Amino acid sequence: TILRDAVKIFQSIDLRITLVTVLVVLVIMFVIYRAPGLVFVPLLILVSALMVARFVAAIVVELTGLPLNDQVTSIMSVLLFGVGTNYVLFIVSRYREEMENSRDRFAAMASAMRRVAPSIFGSSMTTVVAMFLLIFSMLGSFKTMGPMLAITVTIMLFVALTVLPAAIVLMSRFAFWPNKIVPDQQRKSRPPIWQPIGRFVVRRPRTVFLVTTLALVIAILPSFRMVPSFNFIDGFPDDVESKSGYELLKKGFSPGDLSLTSVFVSTPNRNVMDHSWLIEPLALEIEEHPGINQVRGITRPYGTYVGRQIDPQYVKIYNSIDGTVSRLDVSLTGDPYSETGLDVIHDIREIIRANLSANPQYEIQVVVGGDTAVQSDTKTVIDHDTRLLAPLILIAIFCVLILIQRALIAPLYLLFSVIISYAATFGLSIFIFQDVLNQSGVAYSNGIWIFVFLVALGADYNIFVIARIREETERLGYIDGVAEAVGRTGGVVTSAGIILASTFAVLTTLPLRDIFQLGMAVMLGVLIDTFVVRTFLVPSMASIFKDYSWWPFMRSRTTNVRGD
Repeated sequence: TILRDAVKIFQSIDLRITLVTVLVVLVIMFVIYRAPGLVFVPLLILVSALMVARFVAAIVVELTGLPLNDQVTSIMSVLLFGVGTNYVLFIVSRYREEMENSRDRFAAMASAMRRVAPSIFGSSMTTVVAMFLLIFSMLGSFKTMGPMLAITVTIMLFVALTVLPAAIVLMSRFAFWPNKIVPDQQRKSRPPIWQPIGRFVVRRPRTVFLVTTLALVIAILPSFRMVPSFNFIDGFPDDVESKSGYELLKKGFSPGDLSLTSVFVSTPNRNVMDHSWLIEPLALEIEEHPGINQVRGITRPYGTYVGRQIDPQYVKIYNSIDGTVSRLDVSLTGDPYSETGLDVIHDIREIIRANLSANPQYEIQVVVGGDTAVQSDTKTVIDHDTRLLAPLILIAIFCVLILIQRALIAPLYLLFSVIISYAATFGLSIFIFQDVLNQSGVAYSNGIWIFVFLVALGADYNIFVIARIREETERLGYIDGVAEAVGRTGGVVTSAGIILASTFAVLTTLPLRDIFQLGMAVMLGVLIDTFVVRTFLVPSMASIFKDYSWWPFMRSRTTNVRGD
């Protein structure tokens, strides 16, 4: 029943996610531009890009054998529409600036793409590299989804650098209809809040940096009391039949009996009963563990030793047909899906290892199975992947930032901003899930997924903003330059952040706790990047380091700012 309900839920995910995501993007883009051409034409291109991405993903699946399911394809949709609309906003924003000063729309687009293409390429590469590195994961879901998402972003990058600008420029000035582009229109329409904020940051960069960093550190604190969840059923809606039945059984049976752990004693090519003398001592030692409620098997069908006379009916129950394997059913005292239950599995394996080491002369194999053992192995694999992939992804993104910025200091503090933003998001998410929404726990596998998404996507806006800071400070110096950069990028980055956050917020509409948590956390992270990191943290660090940001290729001129 559990598997049937899971399949039923996942079958409804893909189409629902795609339709809701398209609707969200359509509404927000129309609110931003109020121009049908800049809404429907880019949206049509994004839908076409998604179809191409799925086609390529299907070919890769056929060639490699990687599994592809509705969960993967739905997140492909969310990611493509999220980053795709961001690229549309970056291109249109700069194209509109250039159109104010040029009568030639082709020259305006060429100038715009010279400015934004490096940022788009760099932001795409951070995501592609981070996702592709998941191929080195031991966990199947990571190994599958990573390359699929890398393919999606790569195709979107190609479309953003070729098809999108061509389509926009071919619409001529009708792209902005019914609005008209006149000189200084953007300056008149620019929200007055962004440039004063930039000026405030650059005049007191150390104060802004310390206050912002302190706030982000405080947000990290709830992550230290995270309650990890390993129970797949807890992620189902309460009205699902299988979950209702599970909750009903919990009232009448001990937790361990609802998900028994199985210990399989195997003697290849021999009758396992020839080694029955080992089964009972092993069962007894396992049962003595404080986390074990009862052990049943061929020598103890009711949980207590019955002597040497073994009833043939129990041989059929606990032994394999060929007689080479005997099973012990182990019932835990506590919740088999809790972290404590997983620790008990580790202890059982240590007991088995000690028993086999004491009898090395016998060819006996003993393995531990069951849902709790599966979750224990999954946790081990996730921990391994986290220790391996997190440093690899950070190093890879750092290398991409160096190549894009052609400097060392700016990439260092951009990487710092991405890391602290992720940590703050994770802590804030834990607080919301456990204290506000009163959820039973946080899906353990979501930690690495949130890290991958936020570290990769978090670099996007930072690359865009730092590129504009470099451009404007070369013209105006740091006080006017940073204020101008924050003012010029404020509207477009805010709009891009809201759209990207909204696309991931679509995942919170699904009736699965684990996907809800992933969508909520990434949405929060994007908003923190948009309104905190991009607005305060990155400009303050750029103002503190000034020309040293571009070391070892520093400019020789003197800057015009004196920080606090």
